[in-house]
Order: sequence, then structure tokens, then C-alpha cells
Amino acid sequence: MPPVRTGTTRPPGTVRSADPSAAEQAWRKRESDRLRHGGRRPAAPRSATAAAAFVPRGQGDVPWHSIFGFRMTDALTGRIDYSTGNLMLAATDFDIAGVGQKLQLTRTYNAFTAPEGQVSRPWWVNWERDLDVSGANSVIAYDQTGATVEFTRGSDGTFTTPSGYSRDLRKNDDGTYTLTDRGSGAADTYDASGRLTKVGDRNGGVLTVTAHLDASGASAGFKLTETRSGRWIDLTRSGTTRWTAEDNTGRTVTYTLDADHGNVVRTTDSTGHTTTFGYDADGRVVKVTSSEGRSTAFTYDAADRVTSMRRYAESGEGGSGPTSTYAYSAATPGEQGTTTVTDPLGHKSTYEHNADGEMTKVTDALGHARASTYQNHLLQTATDAMGTGSGGSGGNVTTYGWDARNNPTSMKLPTGANASGKWQTVAGAERPNTTTGADGEKTSYSYDAAGNTASVATSGTGGGTVSFSYNEAAPKCGGFQGQTCTATDANGKKTEFHYDAVGNLDSVTPPAPLGRTTYTYDALGRTASTTDGRGVKTVYTYDRRDRVVGVTATGSADVTYAYDGDGNLVSRTDATGTQRYQFDALSRETVRTLQDGSQTVLAYTADGNVDTYRDPGGTTAYAWDAAHRLTRLTGPQGKRTTYEYDNEDRRTKTTYPGGTLQAQTLDASGRPQDIRVVAPSGIILSHLSYGYGYTVGGVTVDGARIHSRTDTLTKARTDYTYDGAGRLSLAKEIDARGVETSWQQCFDPAGNLTSRGQTPGCPASTVYTYDDASELVARNGVTSGWSYDKAGNETAGAPNPQAARTAEQYTGYGQLKSLTTGGTSYSAQYASTDGSERTRLGDTVFHNGPLGLSGETTAGKDSEYIREPGGTLNSVSTGGNSYYYLTDALGSVTALVDESGKQVDTYAYTPSGLPRAGTTETVPQPFRFAGGQLDPTGLYHLGSRYYDPELTRFTQPDPSGQEKNPYLYAEGDPVNRIDPSGLFSVSPEVEGCYFVCLGASFNFNSDGTFHLGLSTGLGNPSFGGGVKVNSSNASKGWSVPLSCSLGPFTGSYDLKSDTASGSAGAKFSSPSCSVRASYTF
Repeated sequence: MPPVRTGTTRPPGTVRSADPSAAEQAWRKRESDRLRHGGRRPAAPRSATAAAAFVPRGQGDVPWHSIFGFRMTDALTGRIDYSTGNLMLAATDFDIAGVGQKLQLTRTYNAFTAPEGQVSRPWWVNWERDLDVSGANSVIAYDQTGATVEFTRGSDGTFTTPSGYSRDLRKNDDGTYTLTDRGSGAADTYDASGRLTKVGDRNGGVLTVTAHLDASGASAGFKLTETRSGRWIDLTRSGTTRWTAEDNTGRTVTYTLDADHGNVVRTTDSTGHTTTFGYDADGRVVKVTSSEGRSTAFTYDAADRVTSMRRYAESGEGGSGPTSTYAYSAATPGEQGTTTVTDPLGHKSTYEHNADGEMTKVTDALGHARASTYQNHLLQTATDAMGTGSGGSGGNVTTYGWDARNNPTSMKLPTGANASGKWQTVAGAERPNTTTGADGEKTSYSYDAAGNTASVATSGTGGGTVSFSYNEAAPKCGGFQGQTCTATDANGKKTEFHYDAVGNLDSVTPPAPLGRTTYTYDALGRTASTTDGRGVKTVYTYDRRDRVVGVTATGSADVTYAYDGDGNLVSRTDATGTQRYQFDALSRETVRTLQDGSQTVLAYTADGNVDTYRDPGGTTAYAWDAAHRLTRLTGPQGKRTTYEYDNEDRRTKTTYPGGTLQAQTLDASGRPQDIRVVAPSGIILSHLSYGYGYTVGGVTVDGARIHSRTDTLTKARTDYTYDGAGRLSLAKEIDARGVETSWQQCFDPAGNLTSRGQTPGCPASTVYTYDDASELVARNGVTSGWSYDKAGNETAGAPNPQAARTAEQYTGYGQLKSLTTGGTSYSAQYASTDGSERTRLGDTVFHNGPLGLSGETTAGKDSEYIREPGGTLNSVSTGGNSYYYLTDALGSVTALVDESGKQVDTYAYTPSGLPRAGTTETVPQPFRFAGGQLDPTGLYHLGSRYYDPELTRFTQPDPSGQEKNPYLYAEGDPVNRIDPSGLFSVSPEVEGCYFVCLGASFNFNSDGTFHLGLSTGLGNPSFGGGVKVNSSNASKGWSVPLSCSLGPFTGSYDLKSDTASGSAGAKFSSPSCSVRASYTF
């Protein structure tokens, strides 16, 4: 295993905490008194106590703060608030499915002063959240992370929500209080003294919180009960220095305290693995050690701000390790100032914030600055780092609009593309009313009285309406009120759902001829088995931490998984053999031992970038700049590729060995505008330009999609037209001679391709017919050659006489294991339980590694694929020579060149990915359209599924249940979207986003929940039997998992919650959605 590199940065010494003020001491005593009195604060008005002068601020999750997150184990995450310097440790002890709400037991440690937890002063359990109702002019809520949220009291007794939060507080006639989340509609109920007693969802589901008191009346834990499923968690004091949490199956988590100070020094999870915590004399966590001996150390300043984090390079006590430091210009956390972050190699990034903690400017280690403005803690403008004025001023600006209830109403990109939306309040929750995408798509929404989605209607050509029905007070489909009974697609075809007596989804009946899928569950609501429409039963087993350890399917080999104590997967055994994984002291994969005994090895730089990657094909080395951008790749043969970027960290130049240059020019919104390839001789090999404007009423406006593409060498221009649902309708190419070539696609409202042809207009020349389950059953009226199994997998297909497929067979896990086409039969094999890690097709053997497919062998001939650390292809080596990949804006391979710049392969495609005239190949290699792997069968292997480019369609339904149409590729837009996993489509580079990504619209799962951003939409819940099917969540409202770059971090933002977590880099860009996004804010 490669050693962990430590770098040059060293931690400063820790500084004792400043003495608390008299007001803070009074407040702390009041907190202790609260626990001694069973959670009740003293009855005296807060204004009449010494504690009135002190209210803790800056601790916990603050929505507009910039928070950097890092994984310590699969149950423990560290989080550093760059806006204040507060260190949080977030632990999840139980995560149990419920009906309407999950039963989660979580803990948050705050280095800052925070409300005192029952188990231990600095550790706050999420169900301890409460209200301080003693104030004359306000009520203070301490949320699940211990954050302070203060509601001012009006003269009429109503409360005003503080800026930046989306919660409403109300005092009820009986003296109790209700705090409602505007996103989900979930409502906390507190008794008259401010103690949490229950949480209700908008459909009548209730989770009760019953306090335990000891003989003296002091707080001694609580019991959580999800009343519909009957599942529970009970937290009790089990000794002077011990607390225990137990669930309804008898699993336990224990917390051991030190006798002197009452700090949690050890936790033991439900598998018996322990995590230990060390504290300094001021009660601050200074060291965390996982069950595998992985340790992290922290230091602090006098204001309790974290000043360093060191990850030990080796397990055990002592030693050095990669260290990051944090310095603050503000004297105290509540002041305007700058946080300077120094990484283990000494690179410094600065975060400038105002007194409220809003990040106003972020400057990375190269001096590139991004800026932002806020109003009411809501982002108003984001200015990128492309400015050329003093201090980087003059950058491109993205603007945002919000309504009075903190709902985003608009986003405008620097080039003018604009998306907008209107909202409505239903049952206390905010719901979209209408949305208009940047390309003109319009969608409207309706809801039942509880706020469940009743219908989603897309207007315009190709639009349609999907609708949902739900259980009423007297259930009609089993289960409970609010659970989805039916989902009806835009063609009027209905899927029915049924639930057992405790609210578990026990069956899904899709439209005929698909068969019904049934589910069983264990006592924790985890999927125990699924039986799909084929009658194939899949059984799942779990460890006591809810990790899948075994999967068995009818007619297929068992798959087993093993994990270390920190939750890292250390082995997997399946039909291909056993694959083993080793992790370093920072839980990063280092050594992977493949089924044949060969190994891959990853080594890392001190600041966490991949330094080298080694596999049987040799060693690839990487170099990085101070902003963590890849600057050089050196392949196994010593050949170097170099990279250049703009100030927004977007790649602008790639120079291959020998001097071939691929250069990209981006517009002000960061979209590819011009891609040029120049040979070492200076000859332009290719030159593509893209346009995003389209015409409305004779006026050209900026959109989010590509509306034109021009090959400036051949003078051929292609214009793209989209229907009202955003699907590609017409692509029309006119070459230099004026010869016109068209590709017309016509869809029904549900997204099935009903006809296609080469002349504009619908219907087109080739007509397709579908059954009620969206299975393609006829071409031009001919039904022969088409068939499916009862799970919807294609068993025979006839897209054209030359490409007919027969004898398609599948494993119990739904993996395509054999087919015949063109007179040749192919068999396939896969690792694990999905189709993504294919190990063989026909006589080709595939070699998979942590970066992706690393090589293949056919008839004794090897091809090795060299990749960037993120998996992007650099080159292929075969026969002792290397060839380099050139791509277009979608990521489609357009050519391969050798070191001299000679094009050895050239590729051209139809808009859906079929090869066109002009495709020539002298060096065989499989990567083609959208970077997908083209098989000799004519199908693309895209992760879990196979794609037929002639039909713009997969051969299997979406196993994730996230797409609106179970078969449609890339939501019908292969010009702008890709689907490399076969599970959901994304934009390959950037896509503006507001509360939806620009150009996208709200989409829904069949339970009526929203899925925005990356267009994960209507689908049936895991027809393939995925293990993520749990008890249906009846209270789900709209959630917004945007994978975007917004503000100083790239991230995923769920507008349903007011949480802010994840990793922030020194980046402050105009917002964009990206498949590369990974952080949360």
C-alpha cells in the first residue's frame, strides 16, 4: 500500500478557550437547569434573567454559511464552517424506514457554545430540538443540529420567520407550539414549555417523542415511535457513565462518558465497532479515532474556532499526517472577516464573509476571485472569476429572484437565458405552481388538499399530463392516508401501488403486459425480497448497520459483500470471483485486487489529488496546480498530455504528446462555444461551433440548449428544434452545397418515439407502435421480431432488418447475458448485481478498475485505456502505439490521432448516435457517441443498460425508476444530455440551474415526489427490485437535489430542508449543474 504523504503544513498549537462572559455562564447554568427539570426552562421571562444578554449564535447548520465536509466513517462526518470557524461532528446512529418519516437518530457536536445535550453537553441529539419560550419578544428554536433560529413575536401573538429560513412558528390555542417546514409540510409540535412531543407529516402520519425522566425529574432520554409502522428507538441512561439507544429489533448503540466531565469518550455502534473521542481541558474534541484506528486531530483558538485538522498517516497513536489550517481575521466569529484555508501543501484560499456569515468573495490559491451578493440571506448575484478589472472585477454575473416565502422565482445566466417559476402554499408547504424553462417549456402543477401532487401538465407539442391518486382517510390501496395508489402517465396508462398493514409497499402493478412486482420487508422496513414480473425472486441480507451483505436471485450466483469497521467495502464475491479492496489511513481506496489476482494501485498527493495510478498496463502519473486542477498526465510510456484552464477552472486546452491541440472557447455562461483541433503542423483538423439562441416572435433569445452546431471546415450547419417537453424534434443540416439532411423525431405525450424520418413533419416515414407498458411492439405495422419478458426487458427487437436482435436472455439480476444479432451470438458476464461492471462480451474480456474500463483483450490482442483521475479517456494503447481521443461538446469521440497528429479514426453521428457516412476506423476502439461503449451488436453499453441509437431508446426499463419514460434515452434530448450510467441523464458540462436546472422542469416519481435538477423523473419504484425500496414515504413533498455549482461551492442543494453540509472549495462561480458536482451546501 502506498504511504500517506503528509505535506509541509503543520498544525498550530491549540489555545485555551477564553473565559465565558457572565451572561454566557448564566445561560449555561440555565441550560443545565433545563435538563434537571426534565427539559423545561425556568418559568421566569428570559428578559428578567442574566441569560438574556446571551444567546448562542453561529453553531449548527446555518443555511447561508459555507461549510466544508469530510468523511471520517460511514456514520461520522466532520464539518467546518468557513463562515465562523465552528467545527461540527455529525453522527448517524440509526436510520430506520418509516411511513411518512424516517426514524433517524443523529448527533451533532459543536465546538461553539450550543444547547446542552442530555447524553453529553457538547453533543446534541436531533430529537432534543426544542423551543425557548420564556422570552417576552421572541421564541428561540434550537434545531436538530443545535442552531439558533429566533422568531420575533408580534403584538398580535404571531411570529415572524427570520430571514433565510423557511419555517413557520405558530402558538396554538392550547398553549402548544407548531413549527412547520415550508418544504415538506412536516410539523413539529412542542408543549407549552417548549419540549418536542411529536412530528406530523402532511398526510396525518405521526412520530411521537416521549420523554424519560429519572427519579429526580431530570431528563433521562426519550422514546421515538413511528406510529404507523410501529418502529421505535429508545434512548435511555443505562448507568452513571453510559447511555444506550435501542431499536425495535433489539439493536443497540452505546455511549460511554468519562466520569469527570461527562464527555462522550466512546461510542459503540450496532455492529460492536467503536469510535473514540479525546477532549482538551475545555471540553473540545481534539481527536477522533475510528474502529479501524484511523485518527483525526483538531486544534482551536481562544474563540473555539478550529485552527487545524490533521489526518494521521498511520493508524494508532502519534505520528504526522496531512494537515490543513484555518486562520481568521475577525476577532470573534460574529464579525466580518476573512477565513484563510491552507492545504497540506501550503496552498492558501481565502473566504471573505460579512458579519452574517454570507460569503461575499472567495479567492482560490491562484488568486482567482468569485463574488456574491445577498438579500435576506438569499443569493442575489454570483459573479465569476473571469473579470479583467481591478481585483478580478467585471466578471460574468448570474442573477436570482425569490418570492416573499424564500421560493426561487428566477435565474438569469450572463448570456441572457432565463428560467422562472411561481409558487403556491398548500397545507403549509410551498409547492410549484408553474415553471417556464429557458427554452420555453411550460409546466403547471396541481395538488390535493394535503399538498400531494395531483397532476403535472406540460404544455405545447409533445406535452401531456401525468396524474396521481392517493389514499384517503379510509385507505383504498392498503397502508395509510397519503400513500400513492396510482400513477397515470401522459398516455393515460395506470400503475397501481398497494401497501401492507404497516405501510410497506408490497406490490406494484404496472400496465399489461408487464407482470406485478411484489416486495417483502424485515422489521426495520428494509427490503427483504422482491419478486419481479418474471417471477424471479431476489433476496437481500444486511448487517446490523443496514449495509447489504448478500444478494441472491433465482437462477443467478449469490453476491456477497464485506466491510471494515469504518464502512469501507473490503471485498465482493460474485460469479466472476472475489475482488478485494484496501484503504489507507484516510479511507481512500489504494489497492484493488481483481478476480484474476492482478492489482490496481492508487497513490495520492498530500492535498488529496491522485498522484499515480498503476494497473497491469503500467503507471500513469498526474500533476496538479495549486487550485487542484490537473495540469499534466504522463502515461505508462512516458508520454505527456498537458492541460490549461480559464479562471473558472474550466478546461480550455488539451495538448497531446506530439503537439496536437484541442482548444475550447466558452461563452460567458460557461458553455462550449467553439471547439478547435490543431495538428502539430498547424493544420486545423476540426472546428465546431455551437449556438444557444432560438427565435421567439421574430426575436432571438438565449436558451439553455444547443440550437445550432456548425462545422466550420465543411460549412455544414445543423439547427435543432425541440418539442414542448424538451425532446429533440427536428435536426436539420445544410451543407456547403445547400444539400439538406433532416432527422425528424415524433413522440407521444408519454415520451415514446412514434415515428422518425428524414423529412420535416410529423408523423414521419417510419412508424412505431407501443403497448400500454411503453414496450415497442411494431415497426411500420409489422409486429414480428419484437418481444419482452414480464419485467419489460427486450427479448427480441427489430429496429431494422439488418439489426434484428433475437434470443436476448437475462440473469436474475436483470443483466443481459446473451443475444444474437447479424447471425452471431454473444454471451456476457458481469460482476456484482447490475450491468455496469461487465467482464466479458463474446470473446472480449474487459478489465475494470477504479477509474473505469482500463483495458480489454480480444483474441489475444490487448488494448489499454489511459484515463484522467475522474475517468475521462485520454488515450488507447494497442500494438505498442498510443492514440489520443478528440471529442465534441457532448463528449462524443470525433477522432483518434497519433503522436504526429494524423487522424487514424474519424467518427460522425446522427443526432441519436448512429454512425454516419464519413466514419472511418483503422485503429479499432469502442468509445463513440456521448463517450459510450459501442458493441459489435450495434448497441451502446451505458452502465446498467444498453442503448439502441436507432430508436433513441434503451432495451430495458430504467432500473432506478427515475426517468419519466422507462425506456427513453436522455429524456429524448441526445443533443444536450447523456446517460453514462443508464440510470439518469445529465448535462455533460454545464447547465444553468435555479430551483430547477435551466431548461429542465419539475419531474416526479410515481409516489408524487418531485425530483428536480438532474431530471430524475416519473418512473415505477424499482421494478428491477433495487434494495432502495423501503416503506413508502407518504409525507414526501418536493425535494430539490440540484447537482449544481452555486456560490462558493459545487454542491447538491435540497430546498426541502434548511440544512447546509458538505465540502466547499475555493470556488465562487456562476451557478451551473454538472455531472462532476459532488458537494452539498
